[in-house]
Amino acid sequence: MEFGRAQRYGRNLSVLMIDIDNFKQANGQGGHAFGDYVLTATAKLIRENLRESDMVGRYGGEEFAVVLPETDGTHAALVAEKLRAAIEAFGFQTARYPLEGEPAKHFTVSIGATSLPMPQESEPEGLLANADEALFESKRAGKNRVHRFGLGMSSARLPAAPVAR
Repeated sequence: MEFGRAQRYGRNLSVLMIDIDNFKQANGQGGHAFGDYVLTATAKLIRENLRESDMVGRYGGEEFAVVLPETDGTHAALVAEKLRAAIEAFGFQTARYPLEGEPAKHFTVSIGATSLPMPQESEPEGLLANADEALFESKRAGKNRVHRFGLGMSSARLPAAPVAR
């Protein structure tokens, strides 16, 4: 519906594809209940960092799709970076895992972004495919980053600068 509206009225529309990096570790180390918690908590973090008019849904496995109406590519990249940073900073912990006294677990996400208007896209599936391709590039480039379709990296988590002693 949003794709049709954006095409019809020449409006901006952006889509993000988000994948939890190394998600198998959640199930492997903490069990499936912890994996379910990581998915649920990630979905909540995404929702809390979006506008009311934005839409998010689980796309499959550990992937989420986000639709950002009235959002151009530059602003979509800013939203994606905000989401990436919020998820990276969050400590995932339940009553059962990690064990008492152990630090919370941290996960990162890789994000692919694409936006309309894009003259060659006439179907919503093409927009999703472009976001998915950008996500793949983000993963291939090292994970924990945002990649814009056709434009390359818009962000990449850089190692912290060494502390002067």
